[in-house]
Amino acid sequence: FSTVLNDTTADPAMIAELLTLPSEIDLGQKMRQLDATGLHATRDQLGSQLAEQNKKTILRRYEQLADDAPYSLEQSDKGRRRLRNVLLGYIAKLAIGEATVKCHFDIANNMTDRMAALALNSHSEFECRDAVLAAFYVNWESDALVVDKWFAVQANSGRSDAIEQVKRLTEHRAFSLQNPN
Repeated sequence: FSTVLNDTTADPAMIAELLTLPSEIDLGQKMRQLDATGLHATRDQLGSQLAEQNKKTILRRYEQLADDAPYSLEQSDKGRRRLRNVLLGYIAKLAIGEATVKCHFDIANNMTDRMAALALNSHSEFECRDAVLAAFYVNWESDALVVDKWFAVQANSGRSDAIEQVKRLTEHRAFSLQNPN
């Protein structure tokens, strides 16, 4: 992990892929008997340990990847955004996580960065969680596709109250069972 994290010559998209932990679904498929709770806790703990052990490098790389330039669809820019958002996921596990994720959300000039921060916020216990989710909704409530993403981010939360959250979301005025998304 540390070797890959410190590699500044490789393609950022490749580094992002290599730094991304396997999903719980992928890991669960390899288990003889699925222990979803244990798998979730172990994967989360590993991410936290990697973040803590590599904190300085993660923070330095995250800052180096910041870019004020207008949004670009160039492969190099996509890779840079991907790596920065992967690093943000590790930062979210650190003591400074809430402030960094909130700042990332607030200054995002594109939906990729904003959604990455929104998802991390949605999965978190951050004090700003509800305010960030509400601000996103207010900003995008007139765009049905983006509101669908807003619902999905919350429904996919790994929080212990995710089921209750989904039940509350089904009562939201923008929710419709007629929508296939």
